Amino acid sequence: MSETRGGRGPNGMASQPIDTGRNEHLIHVRYEDLLRAIGGYIDQQGVTDVLITQIPDGVLLKGTVIEQRHGAPVERITAVMFSNDQIIEMLEESARKRGKTGPLGRGRR
Repeated sequence: MSETRGGRGPNGMASQPIDTGRNEHLIHVRYEDLLRAIGGYIDQQGVTDVLITQIPDGVLLKGTVIEQRHGAPVERITAVMFSNDQIIEMLEESARKRGKTGPLGRGRR
């Protein structure tokens, strides 16, 4: 969960590791893969006007969905919190659908 920032601090001392709070399995995941995985959920659920926020505990997705109520379309704002474990599962499923092999985060660069 920690990263080391290279170089020296303002006092000339070596930099200390920084606790980012992120799951160590997600530190090196490319945003391209993360957004592709979340995009699958967005498309399946019909979410529009999305806002995606990465936080230490996972990813927060906010957006608008259109529901049918009494035969009329109604817009509803929704928010979904994906835990880090759920994100890892989504990434693995997304990679399976694409036929990609190899560990997470080890794609083309």
